[in-house]
Amino acid sequence: MKRYEKIFVNCFLIFTMTFTSVQWSVIVNRETMVRATEKTSQADENNAWKKFEEASNDTIVCYMDGYPIRKCDIDDNYCVKKKIIDEIVSERKSNIYEIQTMSSNTVKSNGLPNKTVSIPKKYNNAIIQSTVGAPRYSQTTKTYYFTRTRGAKYASKITYKDSTGLIALVAGFAPKVGPVISITMTLSSLYKSSVASDIRKRTDNDKKVKINEASSSYGTFYGVFDWSGRKIKVPQNYSNGTTTQKLKNLQYK
Repeated sequence: MKRYEKIFVNCFLIFTMTFTSVQWSVIVNRETMVRATEKTSQADENNAWKKFEEASNDTIVCYMDGYPIRKCDIDDNYCVKKKIIDEIVSERKSNIYEIQTMSSNTVKSNGLPNKTVSIPKKYNNAIIQSTVGAPRYSQTTKTYYFTRTRGAKYASKITYKDSTGLIALVAGFAPKVGPVISITMTLSSLYKSSVASDIRKRTDNDKKVKINEASSSYGTFYGVFDWSGRKIKVPQNYSNGTTTQKLKNLQYK
């Protein structure tokens, strides 16, 4: 009996040591990957910051709702200035966008096609992600359509640097196009931005909110807009041989 007990104990110890070794290996590998990702993200952010600083004031650093945003249109908090937001809204109402080749020197709106759709009845919020590629230019855009309640919570999470809560707020959306979007915002940029206050100006007045996040090689920039009703603008897949737009994700909650 003692012999079998000894064999059992030895087997148990071997299994425990092997299992623990594997678990620690997984944990170490995961932490290494996280550190590597953070290091790469920080390096990319530093490179973008340097490129932004070296750019001239009339350099187009991103497109917001199809509207070209120059360096001089960005405030110290990486947000599009209010007067430019007003111009975007005004031009959007005028419907004067033109489809043309995008590049870092394009001066008019690119006017890439989009479709107006209604959020399905059982949902109230939406998140959209799209990409644009062109000679010497590329951009990823995320657009968040939030109700007053979700928008207010979102602003609060940014203010208190609650990254866990921020991720939770954009989790659990039902994917309509593409996989579920995971948050990839540069949190350090959000914390030093005025995104939260721009959101609260609307949610405090019982308004819904639309948040644009445009990421190019010059950095990540934010624009906050009023949103009413249940209509949203969904970018359409498009290519004219030089400029390409792709809808990557569309999800509701």
